Amino acid sequence: MKVALVGTNWGRIHINIFRRLGMDINLLIGKNLEKSQQIAKQEGIAKASNSLEDLSSVDLIILATPASTHLDIIKAFPDKAIWCEKPVSLAHIDESELDYQQLSRCYVNYAFPHLNSVKLATNIIREGRLGRVQSVMIKCGFNLPGDKSFSEWYSDIIIHPFSYVHHLFGKFELQMAYQMPEHNHISSVFTTKNIQMDMSFYRSHEAGMLFDITFIGEKSDLHLKGGYKPYSHWHFDPVKVDSVPQNAGEHSKDEDIWLQANAEAARLFLHTINGEITTNEAKASGLYNLKRAINMEKALLDALKAI
Repeated sequence: MKVALVGTNWGRIHINIFRRLGMDINLLIGKNLEKSQQIAKQEGIAKASNSLEDLSSVDLIILATPASTHLDIIKAFPDKAIWCEKPVSLAHIDESELDYQQLSRCYVNYAFPHLNSVKLATNIIREGRLGRVQSVMIKCGFNLPGDKSFSEWYSDIIIHPFSYVHHLFGKFELQMAYQMPEHNHISSVFTTKNIQMDMSFYRSHEAGMLFDITFIGEKSDLHLKGGYKPYSHWHFDPVKVDSVPQNAGEHSKDEDIWLQANAEAARLFLHTINGEITTNEAKASGLYNLKRAINMEKALLDALKAI
């Protein structure tokens, strides 16, 4: 199987991930040809290009370009297997233009459900130890460098825990979203038929990202807390049920646990497109095909429209 990587920034993490899974990158495509050639030489990739037309010669595309370009590339190569970085898009999508059956081998890299601490929380919830989950509370703080607007940071960061809760409980509908003028804080409320989810997103004084998630059940509560700090990578505190630790926590030692989660998502993707696991098994494990990803992202787009 011939593999192409489109994108020369964050996309570089996929080179070693796919090599570890037994697949070499054969083609690297970037806007700047000279930069692409330099990276290809450094990474041992046979060919570099700045033309998307070269994708016609490969079987699998790893798409790590800006979100605004994703759909045009996906629609241009419907016959390819595509592993697309999240999100699919930050704009409204006309689904009438998409043939989901034709694009059935397009999946989106939502890695948060594949963190070991998050998988432990999933097992506890699915085993029924909390009873019926009634509400979810998410607090998400961040302080990262970059020239993105606050709403762009919102869609880029809050989508991590949002995709996880969507994976567990299905589609949520927006009930309310509010941001005071000139304040770096967005509050939003989403619901399913039986669950209310309250999300608070704010700019913190502490560098990095923090995710603080509480599941409130009829019998017990589960607390999941972790995130990313510069120079110390990703980490999670012990998962707690009614304040009782269920593990020792999760820390990046020999390898960043976020890269491990990305590798697990990519492994499931390859097993799915190769027919080694079913699409239902992939979904149950937290994998997002194109249709599922777009349906999940719609709710966050609704929140951005409301503020």
